[in-house]
Amino acid sequence: MKKIIGIFLLALIVVCGAEAQIIKKKMPEKLVVLTFDDATASHYSVVAPLLKEYGFGATFFVCEFPPNFSDTAKYMNWRQIKELDKMGFEIANHTRSHPAVSKLSREELLAELNYIERKCDSMHISKPVSFAYPGYSLSQEVIDVLLEKGYQFARAGGSRVYEPQSDFP
Repeated sequence: MKKIIGIFLLALIVVCGAEAQIIKKKMPEKLVVLTFDDATASHYSVVAPLLKEYGFGATFFVCEFPPNFSDTAKYMNWRQIKELDKMGFEIANHTRSHPAVSKLSREELLAELNYIERKCDSMHISKPVSFAYPGYSLSQEVIDVLLEKGYQFARAGGSRVYEPQSDFP
């Protein structure tokens, strides 16, 4: 199930009969990928139950927003994130504090990524293999670090439709 959920591109898209330039494999004729960012409380209380009810998978990109992360009216706690994992959803990395990653030093970026990886490990959640760029901030240096760390997928977004030819990587 996680492998199916893990198939997504750099943006939330619907692909209809196209060759994917990103993963260099033929994509299913119709594909919808559901992703949710920032670990908001409603992902646990509203979104996940609806997805399960209708048989959908999804990827939840988790982060913490210091100092507000402890406000469980706004954000999920790690126990709830673990429950999403138990429900079969993919838990993915969105950094600890949601910074513009293209502006971080390599060491700062590694600290942000490693924090979420360690939290997942401590909760017996699989090491994340997917990443979403906070605020859509990306650079070649960030891509290189993600590849070195074994990430398989990275998603960006924005206010326009994703175009593989010009937006890759």
